[in-house]
This record gives sequence, structure tokens and C-alpha cells, in this order.
Amino acid sequence: MKKGFTLIELMIVVVIIGILAAIAIPKFSDVSESAKRNACRANMRTIASQEVIYFASNNSKYGTLAQIDMAGVHCPTAGSGTAYTLTVASAGGVTSTSITITCPATDSHGNINNGVASWIDSN
Repeated sequence: MKKGFTLIELMIVVVIIGILAAIAIPKFSDVSESAKRNACRANMRTIASQEVIYFASNNSKYGTLAQIDMAGVHCPTAGSGTAYTLTVASAGGVTSTSITITCPATDSHGNINNGVASWIDSN
């Protein structure tokens, strides 16, 4: 009696491994994209907190990204540079200001996963 596997048995194993790989690889890619989006959201919350601190310390004025403490805030899609945008505009009153922070992250499929965090301060 000969020991070993037939060619058909080996081909079935190769096909099964191929199917499992086709299912698993996109899932791992989605996890990476989700991590980037979550990093952007966390960074935007940090920027917002730093703006509140800057506002309290600087005579009720908001700062630019260069003026606030950006330690630890790195855009996951921009490498070491900061790629966030911060817009401060009047929201219809002398004491009301609209602040918008934008995260530029996009996924590998070209879908826009931009996060825009905004709030209106009415001091």
C-alpha cells in the first residue's frame, strides 16, 4: 500500500487555503482603515480640548494649530506632519464662534472617511 496524498487531495487543500485567504485579507485591510479613522477622531478631540485650554488662557481667543499644544497629534495618513485643518469663524454673533476641525483620512478604496468635528462656543 502506497502512502501519500493524491493530486486531487492536494488541489482541494490549495483551493480551500485560497478561499480562506480571499476572505481574510480584506478583513485585515478594513481593520487598518478603521484604526486610522479612530486615530483621526481621537486627534480631533485632543485638538478641541487644546482649543478650550487656549481659549481659557488667552483672553477668550482661539488659537491656530501652530499656537495650541499639538504634542502627540499626528495624522495617520500624513506621516510625521500635521495634516489637520482648523477653521474658526464667527457664527452670527459677537460672542458666538464656530470651530471646525477636519481630518483628511481616506481609505485605500478612495472612499472619504473624513471626520469633521465642529462646535459652536457661545460665551
